[in-house]
Amino acid sequence: MQLLQVPEQEAHLMASFNILDRNDARFAKDFDIAAVQPHQPSAADLAYIEAVQSALAKIAAAATADTGASMREALAIARRQWREGAVSRLRAGADSFANGTLDGDSAKAQSDTIMADYDAANPQIALAAVSAPQFPDQLALTVFAFKPDPPDQFYLNQLKAFLDRLDADEAQDVADKLTGDALDARRKQRTDASRKLKDDYADWCGGYDSEEAAANVSFVAGSYRALRDRLGRPLFSVHTFTESDKTNPPIVDFVIRVESDLPGPEGTPSAEQQSLFVQINNASTIIDAVCRQIRTEKNQNKRADLLRQEYMGKLAGIARVGLQGPHTALAVLALTGLKAEFVAREADRIFNRYLRVLGQWAGGFAIVFLAAYILIRANYGSANSASWLGWWNDHKTFLLACTGASLGTWASFSIRQVNLTFEQLIAPEENLADPPLRIIFVVILTLAACLLFWNDAINVKIGNLNTEPGVFTKNGTVAMLIGFFCGISERALALAIGGRATSFVGGIAGGK
Repeated sequence: MQLLQVPEQEAHLMASFNILDRNDARFAKDFDIAAVQPHQPSAADLAYIEAVQSALAKIAAAATADTGASMREALAIARRQWREGAVSRLRAGADSFANGTLDGDSAKAQSDTIMADYDAANPQIALAAVSAPQFPDQLALTVFAFKPDPPDQFYLNQLKAFLDRLDADEAQDVADKLTGDALDARRKQRTDASRKLKDDYADWCGGYDSEEAAANVSFVAGSYRALRDRLGRPLFSVHTFTESDKTNPPIVDFVIRVESDLPGPEGTPSAEQQSLFVQINNASTIIDAVCRQIRTEKNQNKRADLLRQEYMGKLAGIARVGLQGPHTALAVLALTGLKAEFVAREADRIFNRYLRVLGQWAGGFAIVFLAAYILIRANYGSANSASWLGWWNDHKTFLLACTGASLGTWASFSIRQVNLTFEQLIAPEENLADPPLRIIFVVILTLAACLLFWNDAINVKIGNLNTEPGVFTKNGTVAMLIGFFCGISERALALAIGGRATSFVGGIAGGK
Protein backbone atom coordinates (compact mmCIF):
# COMPACT_ATOMS: atom_id res chain seq x y z
CA MET A 1 0.00 0.00 0.00
CA GLN A 2 1.26 3.48 -0.87
CA LEU A 3 0.42 6.69 1.01
CA LEU A 4 -1.21 8.71 -1.72
CA GLN A 5 -1.60 12.49 -1.81
CA VAL A 6 -5.02 13.41 -3.10
CA PRO A 7 -5.79 17.03 -4.09
CA GLU A 8 -8.01 18.68 -1.52
CA GLN A 9 -10.74 19.43 -4.06
CA GLU A 10 -11.07 15.70 -4.76
CA ALA A 11 -11.62 14.73 -1.10
CA HIS A 12 -15.10 13.57 -0.21
CA LEU A 13 -15.75 15.99 2.66
CA MET A 14 -13.06 14.29 4.81
CA ALA A 15 -10.86 16.43 7.03
CA SER A 16 -7.42 14.90 6.52
CA PHE A 17 -7.62 11.49 4.83
CA ASN A 18 -9.60 9.71 2.14
CA ILE A 19 -10.28 5.95 1.84
CA LEU A 20 -10.04 4.71 -1.73
CA ASP A 21 -10.56 1.32 -3.38
CA ARG A 22 -7.29 0.02 -4.82
CA ASN A 23 -7.12 -0.04 -8.60
CA ASP A 24 -4.88 -3.12 -8.42
CA ALA A 25 -6.94 -4.85 -5.73
CA ARG A 26 -5.26 -7.98 -4.40
CA PHE A 27 -8.46 -9.31 -2.91
CA ALA A 28 -12.08 -8.27 -2.44
CA LYS A 29 -12.51 -4.89 -0.67
CA ASP A 30 -8.80 -4.00 -0.83
CA PHE A 31 -8.24 -0.29 -0.15
CA ASP A 32 -5.75 2.60 0.30
CA ILE A 33 -5.57 5.50 2.70
CA ALA A 34 -4.83 8.79 0.96
CA ALA A 35 -3.83 11.99 2.74
CA VAL A 36 -5.67 15.11 1.59
CA GLN A 37 -3.32 17.91 0.62
CA PRO A 38 -1.84 19.87 2.31
CA HIS A 39 -2.34 17.82 5.47
CA GLN A 40 0.83 16.24 6.84
CA PRO A 41 0.20 13.01 8.81
CA SER A 42 1.49 12.89 12.37
CA ALA A 43 3.78 10.16 13.65
CA ALA A 44 0.77 8.38 15.19
CA ASP A 45 -1.07 8.65 11.87
CA LEU A 46 1.87 7.17 10.00
CA ALA A 47 2.19 4.36 12.52
CA TYR A 48 -1.50 3.51 12.03
CA ILE A 49 -1.22 3.66 8.26
CA GLU A 50 1.85 1.38 8.37
CA ALA A 51 -0.08 -1.07 10.58
CA VAL A 52 -2.99 -1.12 8.11
CA GLN A 53 -0.54 -1.60 5.22
CA SER A 54 1.05 -4.55 7.03
CA ALA A 55 -2.36 -6.05 7.88
CA LEU A 56 -3.63 -5.81 4.31
CA ALA A 57 -0.38 -7.24 2.97
CA LYS A 58 -0.73 -10.17 5.36
CA ILE A 59 -4.30 -10.78 4.23
CA ALA A 60 -3.23 -10.49 0.58
CA ALA A 61 -0.47 -13.06 1.13
CA ALA A 62 -2.98 -15.43 2.74
CA ALA A 63 -5.39 -14.96 -0.18
CA THR A 64 -2.59 -15.69 -2.67
CA ALA A 65 -1.49 -18.77 -0.73
CA ASP A 66 -5.06 -20.10 -0.61
CA THR A 67 -5.45 -19.59 -4.36
CA GLY A 68 -2.62 -22.02 -5.05
CA ALA A 69 -3.39 -24.40 -2.22
CA SER A 70 -5.44 -27.59 -2.34
CA MET A 71 -8.22 -27.46 0.23
CA ARG A 72 -11.86 -28.34 0.69
CA GLU A 73 -14.22 -25.86 -0.86
CA ALA A 74 -16.06 -25.27 2.43
CA LEU A 75 -12.78 -24.40 4.16
CA ALA A 76 -11.72 -22.11 1.30
CA ILE A 77 -15.05 -20.28 1.55
CA ALA A 78 -14.77 -19.98 5.34
CA ARG A 79 -11.22 -18.59 5.06
CA ARG A 80 -12.25 -16.13 2.38
CA GLN A 81 -15.22 -14.97 4.43
CA TRP A 82 -13.01 -14.57 7.50
CA ARG A 83 -10.52 -12.45 5.49
CA GLU A 84 -13.33 -10.36 4.09
CA GLY A 85 -14.71 -9.85 7.60
CA ALA A 86 -11.31 -8.69 8.84
CA VAL A 87 -10.93 -6.36 5.85
CA SER A 88 -14.40 -4.92 6.45
CA ARG A 89 -13.48 -4.18 10.06
CA LEU A 90 -10.20 -2.60 8.96
CA ARG A 91 -12.07 -0.53 6.39
CA ALA A 92 -14.59 0.62 8.99
CA GLY A 93 -11.74 1.64 11.29
CA ALA A 94 -10.04 3.45 8.42
CA ASP A 95 -13.29 5.32 7.69
CA SER A 96 -13.51 6.39 11.34
CA PHE A 97 -9.87 7.48 11.23
CA ALA A 98 -10.39 9.42 8.02
CA ASN A 99 -13.44 11.32 9.24
CA GLY A 100 -11.76 12.18 12.53
CA THR A 101 -13.75 9.87 14.84
CA LEU A 102 -10.54 7.98 15.76
CA ASP A 103 -7.09 9.47 16.19
CA GLY A 104 -3.98 7.66 15.01
CA ASP A 105 -3.23 5.93 18.31
CA SER A 106 -6.81 4.72 18.82
CA ALA A 107 -7.07 3.60 15.19
CA LYS A 108 -3.79 1.65 15.47
CA ALA A 109 -4.95 -0.02 18.68
CA GLN A 110 -8.18 -1.02 16.96
CA SER A 111 -6.25 -2.35 13.93
CA ASP A 112 -3.98 -4.41 16.21
CA THR A 113 -7.05 -5.88 17.91
CA ILE A 114 -8.62 -6.77 14.57
CA MET A 115 -5.48 -8.57 13.39
CA ALA A 116 -5.14 -10.33 16.73
CA ASP A 117 -8.70 -11.62 16.26
CA TYR A 118 -7.78 -12.54 12.67
CA ASP A 119 -4.80 -14.61 13.79
CA ALA A 120 -6.71 -16.17 16.69
CA ALA A 121 -9.67 -17.41 14.67
CA ASN A 122 -8.54 -17.90 11.07
CA PRO A 123 -10.12 -21.23 9.94
CA GLN A 124 -7.60 -24.04 9.53
CA ILE A 125 -7.45 -27.75 8.82
CA ALA A 126 -3.93 -29.16 8.78
CA LEU A 127 -2.36 -32.61 8.71
CA ALA A 128 1.33 -32.10 9.52
CA ALA A 129 4.30 -33.89 11.03
CA VAL A 130 4.64 -33.64 14.81
CA SER A 131 7.52 -31.58 16.13
CA ALA A 132 9.36 -34.51 17.76
CA PRO A 133 8.28 -37.66 15.88
CA GLN A 134 8.70 -41.06 17.51
CA PHE A 135 8.45 -42.82 14.13
CA PRO A 136 8.87 -41.52 10.55
CA ASP A 137 5.92 -39.54 9.20
CA GLN A 138 4.15 -39.35 12.56
CA LEU A 139 1.27 -36.95 11.92
CA ALA A 140 -1.09 -34.72 13.88
CA LEU A 141 -4.44 -33.39 12.68
CA THR A 142 -5.49 -29.86 13.61
CA VAL A 143 -8.94 -28.39 13.03
CA PHE A 144 -9.08 -24.77 14.20
CA ALA A 145 -11.91 -22.22 14.14
CA PHE A 146 -13.84 -24.20 11.56
CA LYS A 147 -16.89 -26.49 11.76
CA PRO A 148 -16.97 -28.95 8.83
CA ASP A 149 -20.24 -30.33 7.51
CA PRO A 150 -21.26 -33.79 8.85
CA PRO A 151 -19.65 -35.92 6.08
CA ASP A 152 -16.37 -33.96 6.34
CA GLN A 153 -16.48 -34.09 10.14
CA PHE A 154 -17.06 -37.83 10.01
CA TYR A 155 -13.95 -38.28 7.85
CA LEU A 156 -11.85 -36.01 10.10
CA ASN A 157 -13.06 -37.86 13.20
CA GLN A 158 -12.09 -41.16 11.56
CA LEU A 159 -8.70 -39.76 10.60
CA LYS A 160 -7.94 -38.31 14.05
CA ALA A 161 -9.07 -41.46 15.82
CA PHE A 162 -6.68 -43.57 13.78
CA LEU A 163 -3.80 -41.12 14.25
CA ASP A 164 -4.40 -41.30 18.01
CA ARG A 165 -4.36 -45.11 17.72
CA LEU A 166 -0.95 -44.98 16.03
CA ASP A 167 0.41 -42.70 18.76
CA ALA A 168 -1.02 -44.99 21.45
CA ASP A 169 0.53 -48.06 19.81
CA GLU A 170 3.91 -46.32 19.72
CA ALA A 171 3.65 -45.51 23.43
CA GLN A 172 2.56 -49.09 24.18
CA ASP A 173 5.45 -50.59 22.22
CA VAL A 174 7.90 -48.38 24.09
CA ALA A 175 6.25 -49.28 27.40
CA ASP A 176 6.53 -52.96 26.48
CA LYS A 177 10.27 -52.34 25.89
CA LEU A 178 10.23 -53.64 22.35
CA THR A 179 13.59 -53.17 20.62
CA GLY A 180 15.44 -54.14 17.47
CA ASP A 181 13.66 -55.70 14.52
CA ALA A 182 10.33 -56.07 16.38
CA LEU A 183 10.10 -52.35 17.13
CA ASP A 184 11.41 -51.39 13.66
CA ALA A 185 8.81 -53.60 11.96
CA ARG A 186 5.95 -52.09 13.97
CA ARG A 187 7.21 -48.57 13.37
CA LYS A 188 7.41 -49.32 9.64
CA GLN A 189 3.76 -50.41 9.74
CA ARG A 190 2.84 -47.12 11.43
CA THR A 191 4.92 -45.16 8.93
CA ASP A 192 3.28 -46.90 5.95
CA ALA A 193 -0.17 -46.25 7.42
CA SER A 194 0.65 -42.57 8.03
CA ARG A 195 1.85 -42.11 4.47
CA LYS A 196 -1.33 -43.66 3.08
CA LEU A 197 -3.41 -41.37 5.29
CA LYS A 198 -1.39 -38.39 4.12
CA ASP A 199 -1.97 -39.27 0.45
CA ASP A 200 -5.70 -39.79 1.04
CA TYR A 201 -5.84 -36.50 2.94
CA ALA A 202 -4.27 -34.71 -0.03
CA ASP A 203 -6.92 -36.25 -2.31
CA TRP A 204 -9.63 -35.24 0.17
CA CYS A 205 -8.35 -31.66 0.20
CA GLY A 206 -8.58 -31.73 -3.59
CA GLY A 207 -12.28 -32.64 -3.48
CA TYR A 208 -12.38 -36.42 -2.91
CA ASP A 209 -15.69 -37.62 -1.45
CA SER A 210 -15.69 -37.61 2.38
CA GLU A 211 -17.54 -40.92 2.67
CA GLU A 212 -15.03 -42.60 0.37
CA ALA A 213 -12.14 -40.96 2.26
CA ALA A 214 -13.57 -42.18 5.57
CA ALA A 215 -13.90 -45.67 4.10
CA ASN A 216 -10.24 -45.47 3.06
CA VAL A 217 -9.29 -44.58 6.65
CA SER A 218 -11.18 -47.64 7.84
CA PHE A 219 -9.44 -49.78 5.23
CA VAL A 220 -5.98 -48.51 6.23
CA ALA A 221 -6.81 -49.01 9.89
CA GLY A 222 -7.99 -52.57 9.28
CA SER A 223 -4.87 -53.44 7.29
CA TYR A 224 -2.64 -51.90 9.95
CA ARG A 225 -4.27 -53.80 12.79
CA ALA A 226 -4.08 -57.09 10.91
CA LEU A 227 -0.39 -56.69 10.13
CA ARG A 228 0.55 -55.37 13.56
CA ASP A 229 -1.15 -57.97 15.69
CA ARG A 230 -0.46 -60.94 13.39
CA LEU A 231 -3.71 -62.59 14.41
CA GLY A 232 -3.95 -64.71 11.29
CA ARG A 233 -7.00 -62.92 10.04
CA PRO A 234 -8.53 -64.13 6.76
CA LEU A 235 -7.75 -62.26 3.57
CA PHE A 236 -11.35 -61.03 3.27
CA SER A 237 -13.42 -59.70 6.15
CA VAL A 238 -17.07 -58.70 5.88
CA HIS A 239 -18.23 -55.81 8.04
CA THR A 240 -21.91 -54.96 8.22
CA PHE A 241 -23.72 -51.74 9.10
CA THR A 242 -27.01 -51.76 10.97
CA GLU A 243 -29.58 -49.38 12.41
CA SER A 244 -28.13 -49.15 15.90
CA ASP A 245 -31.24 -47.63 17.46
CA LYS A 246 -33.26 -50.83 17.02
CA THR A 247 -33.40 -54.18 18.79
CA ASN A 248 -31.94 -56.89 16.55
CA PRO A 249 -31.33 -54.27 13.85
CA PRO A 250 -31.33 -55.38 10.20
CA ILE A 251 -28.26 -55.01 8.02
CA VAL A 252 -28.49 -51.86 5.90
CA ASP A 253 -25.09 -52.11 4.21
CA PHE A 254 -21.83 -53.97 4.28
CA VAL A 255 -18.25 -53.60 3.16
CA ILE A 256 -15.74 -56.27 2.19
CA ARG A 257 -12.27 -55.38 3.38
CA VAL A 258 -9.19 -56.96 1.87
CA GLU A 259 -6.19 -57.34 4.13
CA SER A 260 -2.82 -56.56 2.57
CA ASP A 261 0.69 -57.89 3.13
CA LEU A 262 -0.48 -61.11 4.72
CA PRO A 263 2.32 -63.69 4.72
CA GLY A 264 2.22 -66.87 2.66
CA PRO A 265 -0.29 -68.00 0.06
CA GLU A 266 -3.17 -66.78 2.26
CA GLY A 267 -2.25 -63.26 1.20
CA THR A 268 -3.21 -63.84 -2.45
CA PRO A 269 -6.86 -64.40 -3.42
CA SER A 270 -7.68 -67.25 -5.75
CA ALA A 271 -9.23 -66.65 -9.16
CA GLU A 272 -12.58 -67.89 -7.80
CA GLN A 273 -12.40 -65.49 -4.87
CA GLN A 274 -11.52 -62.57 -7.14
CA SER A 275 -14.49 -63.34 -9.37
CA LEU A 276 -16.86 -63.70 -6.41
CA PHE A 277 -15.61 -60.46 -4.87
CA VAL A 278 -16.34 -58.54 -8.09
CA GLN A 279 -19.75 -60.19 -8.53
CA ILE A 280 -20.83 -59.40 -4.96
CA ASN A 281 -19.82 -55.75 -5.29
CA ASN A 282 -21.63 -55.48 -8.64
CA ALA A 283 -24.74 -57.09 -7.15
CA SER A 284 -24.61 -54.67 -4.21
CA THR A 285 -24.39 -51.71 -6.59
CA ILE A 286 -27.35 -52.90 -8.68
CA ILE A 287 -29.54 -53.63 -5.65
CA ASP A 288 -28.71 -50.24 -4.17
CA ALA A 289 -29.51 -48.49 -7.47
CA VAL A 290 -32.84 -50.33 -7.84
CA CYS A 291 -33.82 -49.40 -4.28
CA ARG A 292 -32.93 -45.77 -4.96
CA GLN A 293 -35.19 -45.84 -8.01
CA ILE A 294 -38.01 -47.29 -5.91
CA ARG A 295 -37.60 -44.44 -3.41
CA THR A 296 -38.36 -41.95 -6.19
CA GLU A 297 -41.85 -43.42 -6.49
CA LYS A 298 -44.67 -42.12 -4.34
CA ASN A 299 -45.10 -43.82 -0.93
CA GLN A 300 -42.42 -46.41 -1.68
CA ASN A 301 -39.69 -45.40 0.79
CA LYS A 302 -40.51 -48.10 3.33
CA ARG A 303 -40.68 -50.81 0.67
CA ALA A 304 -37.32 -49.71 -0.74
CA ASP A 305 -35.73 -49.79 2.72
CA LEU A 306 -37.07 -53.24 3.50
CA LEU A 307 -35.97 -54.60 0.12
CA ARG A 308 -32.50 -53.16 0.56
CA GLN A 309 -32.15 -54.53 4.09
CA GLU A 310 -33.25 -58.02 3.02
CA TYR A 311 -30.87 -58.35 0.09
CA MET A 312 -27.90 -56.54 1.64
CA GLY A 313 -28.16 -58.99 4.51
CA LYS A 314 -28.22 -61.92 2.10
CA LEU A 315 -25.25 -60.56 0.15
CA ALA A 316 -23.26 -60.08 3.33
CA GLY A 317 -23.99 -63.70 4.27
CA ILE A 318 -22.86 -64.92 0.85
CA ALA A 319 -19.66 -62.89 1.20
CA ARG A 320 -18.95 -64.45 4.58
CA VAL A 321 -19.47 -67.96 3.21
CA GLY A 322 -17.39 -67.56 0.06
CA LEU A 323 -14.76 -64.92 0.93
CA GLN A 324 -14.35 -64.83 4.67
CA GLY A 325 -15.04 -68.58 4.75
CA PRO A 326 -13.69 -71.36 2.54
CA HIS A 327 -16.86 -72.29 0.59
CA THR A 328 -16.37 -70.14 -2.51
CA ALA A 329 -18.14 -72.50 -4.93
CA LEU A 330 -21.20 -72.69 -2.67
CA ALA A 331 -21.28 -68.89 -2.42
CA VAL A 332 -21.23 -68.59 -6.22
CA LEU A 333 -24.30 -70.82 -6.47
CA ALA A 334 -26.02 -68.84 -3.70
CA LEU A 335 -25.28 -65.56 -5.47
CA THR A 336 -26.74 -66.90 -8.71
CA GLY A 337 -29.90 -67.88 -6.86
CA LEU A 338 -30.11 -64.49 -5.16
CA LYS A 339 -29.92 -62.68 -8.51
CA ALA A 340 -32.67 -64.89 -9.97
CA GLU A 341 -34.86 -64.27 -6.94
CA PHE A 342 -34.36 -60.51 -7.13
CA VAL A 343 -35.18 -60.48 -10.85
CA ALA A 344 -38.35 -62.49 -10.26
CA ARG A 345 -39.50 -59.98 -7.63
CA GLU A 346 -38.60 -56.71 -9.36
CA ALA A 347 -38.33 -57.23 -13.14
CA ASP A 348 -42.04 -56.81 -13.96
CA ARG A 349 -42.33 -53.66 -11.84
CA ILE A 350 -39.21 -52.12 -13.40
CA PHE A 351 -40.34 -53.06 -16.91
CA ASN A 352 -43.79 -51.53 -16.38
CA ARG A 353 -42.35 -48.40 -14.77
CA TYR A 354 -40.00 -47.83 -17.71
CA LEU A 355 -42.84 -48.56 -20.13
CA ARG A 356 -45.05 -46.05 -18.31
CA VAL A 357 -42.40 -43.34 -18.34
CA LEU A 358 -41.57 -43.99 -21.99
CA GLY A 359 -45.29 -43.85 -22.84
CA GLN A 360 -45.69 -40.51 -21.08
CA TRP A 361 -42.81 -39.00 -23.00
CA ALA A 362 -43.94 -40.56 -26.29
CA GLY A 363 -47.46 -39.22 -25.80
CA GLY A 364 -46.11 -35.79 -24.91
CA PHE A 365 -43.94 -35.62 -28.02
CA ALA A 366 -46.79 -36.92 -30.20
CA ILE A 367 -49.17 -34.26 -28.87
CA VAL A 368 -46.64 -31.51 -29.55
CA PHE A 369 -46.01 -32.63 -33.13
CA LEU A 370 -49.71 -33.18 -33.82
CA ALA A 371 -50.63 -29.81 -32.32
CA ALA A 372 -48.06 -28.11 -34.55
CA TYR A 373 -49.55 -29.89 -37.57
CA ILE A 374 -53.08 -28.78 -36.66
CA LEU A 375 -52.02 -25.16 -36.10
CA ILE A 376 -50.31 -25.03 -39.48
CA ARG A 377 -53.35 -26.44 -41.26
CA ALA A 378 -55.71 -24.15 -39.38
CA ASN A 379 -53.75 -20.96 -40.05
CA TYR A 380 -52.36 -21.47 -43.53
CA GLY A 381 -54.41 -19.73 -46.19
CA SER A 382 -56.25 -17.46 -43.73
CA ALA A 383 -56.29 -13.73 -44.20
CA ASN A 384 -53.80 -13.19 -41.38
CA SER A 385 -51.45 -16.07 -42.15
CA ALA A 386 -47.76 -15.22 -42.26
CA SER A 387 -45.71 -15.77 -45.39
CA TRP A 388 -43.40 -18.24 -43.68
CA LEU A 389 -46.32 -20.62 -43.05
CA GLY A 390 -46.11 -21.62 -46.70
CA TRP A 391 -42.88 -23.51 -46.14
CA TRP A 392 -44.29 -25.21 -43.06
CA ASN A 393 -47.47 -26.10 -44.93
CA ASP A 394 -45.42 -27.79 -47.66
CA HIS A 395 -43.58 -29.86 -45.06
CA LYS A 396 -46.36 -30.42 -42.53
CA THR A 397 -46.51 -34.14 -43.19
CA PHE A 398 -43.06 -34.40 -41.58
CA LEU A 399 -44.78 -33.49 -38.31
CA LEU A 400 -47.21 -36.39 -38.75
CA ALA A 401 -44.25 -38.68 -39.38
CA CYS A 402 -42.68 -37.44 -36.14
CA THR A 403 -45.98 -38.09 -34.35
CA GLY A 404 -46.02 -41.65 -35.62
CA ALA A 405 -42.33 -42.13 -34.75
CA SER A 406 -42.96 -41.03 -31.14
CA LEU A 407 -45.81 -43.50 -30.73
CA GLY A 408 -43.91 -46.20 -32.60
CA THR A 409 -40.96 -45.88 -30.23
CA TRP A 410 -43.22 -46.68 -27.30
CA ALA A 411 -44.88 -49.50 -29.22
CA SER A 412 -41.46 -50.90 -30.12
CA PHE A 413 -40.60 -51.44 -26.47
CA SER A 414 -44.14 -52.58 -25.61
CA ILE A 415 -44.30 -55.39 -28.14
CA ARG A 416 -40.76 -56.53 -27.61
CA GLN A 417 -40.30 -59.81 -25.77
CA VAL A 418 -38.16 -58.41 -22.95
CA ASN A 419 -36.70 -60.73 -20.33
CA LEU A 420 -34.69 -58.47 -18.07
CA THR A 421 -31.49 -59.84 -16.63
CA PHE A 422 -30.18 -58.86 -13.21
CA GLU A 423 -27.74 -56.38 -14.77
CA GLN A 424 -30.53 -54.78 -16.86
CA LEU A 425 -32.68 -53.90 -13.85
CA ILE A 426 -31.09 -50.45 -13.57
CA ALA A 427 -31.20 -49.87 -17.35
CA PRO A 428 -33.87 -51.85 -19.23
CA GLU A 429 -32.65 -50.53 -22.58
CA GLU A 430 -29.30 -51.65 -23.97
CA ASN A 431 -28.34 -48.18 -25.22
CA LEU A 432 -28.91 -46.68 -21.72
CA ALA A 433 -30.68 -43.65 -23.25
CA ASP A 434 -33.30 -41.83 -21.19
CA PRO A 435 -36.83 -42.02 -22.66
CA PRO A 436 -36.87 -38.43 -24.04
CA LEU A 437 -33.43 -38.80 -25.62
CA ARG A 438 -34.41 -42.12 -27.11
CA ILE A 439 -37.54 -40.61 -28.69
CA ILE A 440 -35.60 -37.63 -30.04
CA PHE A 441 -33.05 -40.00 -31.57
CA VAL A 442 -35.79 -42.03 -33.33
CA VAL A 443 -37.53 -38.84 -34.52
CA ILE A 444 -34.29 -37.56 -36.07
CA LEU A 445 -33.73 -40.86 -37.89
CA THR A 446 -37.36 -40.77 -39.07
CA LEU A 447 -36.86 -37.26 -40.45
CA ALA A 448 -33.78 -38.51 -42.30
CA ALA A 449 -35.83 -41.33 -43.84
CA CYS A 450 -38.62 -38.89 -44.77
CA LEU A 451 -36.09 -36.62 -46.47
CA LEU A 452 -34.97 -39.57 -48.55
CA PHE A 453 -38.61 -40.10 -49.61
CA TRP A 454 -39.12 -36.36 -50.17
CA ASN A 455 -36.11 -36.14 -52.49
CA ASP A 456 -37.12 -39.34 -54.29
CA ALA A 457 -33.81 -40.94 -53.26
CA ILE A 458 -35.64 -44.12 -52.36
CA ASN A 459 -39.19 -45.37 -52.71
CA VAL A 460 -40.91 -48.16 -50.81
CA LYS A 461 -44.04 -49.89 -52.09
CA ILE A 462 -46.01 -52.30 -49.93
CA GLY A 463 -49.31 -53.18 -51.56
CA ASN A 464 -50.97 -49.82 -52.27
CA LEU A 465 -48.66 -48.02 -49.85
CA ASN A 466 -46.33 -45.78 -51.82
CA THR A 467 -43.72 -43.39 -50.42
CA GLU A 468 -43.18 -41.34 -53.57
CA PRO A 469 -42.92 -37.56 -52.86
CA GLY A 470 -46.31 -36.86 -54.41
CA VAL A 471 -47.99 -39.36 -52.10
CA PHE A 472 -45.95 -38.63 -48.98
CA THR A 473 -46.49 -34.88 -49.06
CA LYS A 474 -50.25 -35.06 -49.63
CA ASN A 475 -51.33 -38.07 -47.63
CA GLY A 476 -51.07 -37.56 -43.87
CA THR A 477 -51.97 -41.14 -43.04
CA VAL A 478 -49.08 -42.38 -45.17
CA ALA A 479 -46.68 -40.02 -43.37
CA MET A 480 -47.91 -41.09 -39.94
CA LEU A 481 -47.72 -44.77 -40.87
CA ILE A 482 -44.17 -44.30 -42.14
CA GLY A 483 -43.23 -42.64 -38.86
CA PHE A 484 -44.92 -45.37 -36.83
CA PHE A 485 -43.08 -48.10 -38.72
CA CYS A 486 -39.79 -46.22 -38.24
CA GLY A 487 -40.43 -46.03 -34.50
CA ILE A 488 -41.31 -49.69 -34.18
CA SER A 489 -38.22 -50.69 -36.20
CA GLU A 490 -35.89 -48.18 -34.54
CA ARG A 491 -32.89 -50.52 -34.44
CA ALA A 492 -33.22 -51.54 -38.08
CA LEU A 493 -33.84 -47.89 -38.97
CA ALA A 494 -30.54 -46.83 -37.44
CA LEU A 495 -28.68 -49.49 -39.43
CA ALA A 496 -30.54 -48.57 -42.64
CA ILE A 497 -29.89 -44.83 -42.34
CA GLY A 498 -26.26 -45.55 -41.43
CA GLY A 499 -25.92 -47.75 -44.52
CA ARG A 500 -27.44 -45.07 -46.77
CA ALA A 501 -25.08 -42.47 -45.31
CA THR A 502 -22.09 -44.77 -45.90
CA SER A 503 -23.15 -45.37 -49.50
CA PHE A 504 -23.61 -41.64 -50.06
CA VAL A 505 -20.19 -40.75 -48.67
CA GLY A 506 -18.66 -43.62 -50.63
CA GLY A 507 -20.22 -42.19 -53.77
CA ILE A 508 -18.65 -38.83 -53.03
CA ALA A 509 -15.26 -40.44 -52.50
CA GLY A 510 -15.54 -42.40 -55.73
CA GLY A 511 -16.95 -39.53 -57.80
CA LYS A 512 -14.99 -37.41 -60.19
